[in-house]
Amino acid sequence: MNQLKEIDRDEFKPLYAQIAEQLIAYIKGNGLNSGDPLPSQNELIKHYGVSTITVRIAMQRLETDGIIKRIRGKGTFVAEKKIIENVAGIRSLEDRLAEIGFEITNQYVESYMASPADRIRRDLKLRKTSKTFKIRRLKLLKSAVLALETRHFPSKIASRFEQNELETEPFVRLFARYPDVAICRIKYTTRASLVSEMEAEMMNIEKEIPVLIQYGVFYNQQDLPVMAGRVTYLADKIELGYEISDVGGQKFKVLV
Repeated sequence: MNQLKEIDRDEFKPLYAQIAEQLIAYIKGNGLNSGDPLPSQNELIKHYGVSTITVRIAMQRLETDGIIKRIRGKGTFVAEKKIIENVAGIRSLEDRLAEIGFEITNQYVESYMASPADRIRRDLKLRKTSKTFKIRRLKLLKSAVLALETRHFPSKIASRFEQNELETEPFVRLFARYPDVAICRIKYTTRASLVSEMEAEMMNIEKEIPVLIQYGVFYNQQDLPVMAGRVTYLADKIELGYEISDVGGQKFKVLV
């Protein structure tokens, strides 16, 4: 197995940056895969003869970049490769990821008529007494949980589809059957958070794991809202890419 190389103390590059680069070279040189163990923080401190803070910064940098994953009480490991999902165009998550070789399936959790939160009611332009059809589904990748999807839409829309379709089919694809509810615009907001206790239980994961919450409002051709809700992604599984174009045609990508 290839060993960790030494750092150059006369190099202009900061020591933490050199250590981060050496760890990347160590992973590649030894052909390590997701889940393979890496030297501990204490081992790196001893090997390089540097301070705890120097090694900690190097490891934080690699963890932020999705290269390593640290698990308290267990150690440091090569991280799983993230799915880079570009949020662009009116297509379902399932169809977009299928294009890059990832097959996503939906697993039904629950559905019922709900009294929606104020934000949902406001975004769907509903009266205070109105109820919505609320449905939750797990997004699975090779039987492993990728995300939890929670959507609200009016019951008159839900009544157009069979229950098994609502449980398994992408909603963008389902709504496209009817011109009056076909989705023509989506407004997204994304934020980082820790998974809630309820969602952790549904996703069968530990509490307070980092997640990305993508909230969306879906509009028809008349620019009327037809669906709203969120997808809670496991933060170590996916990286969301947004492509924006200005009137001059220039494009840039922001990875969240």
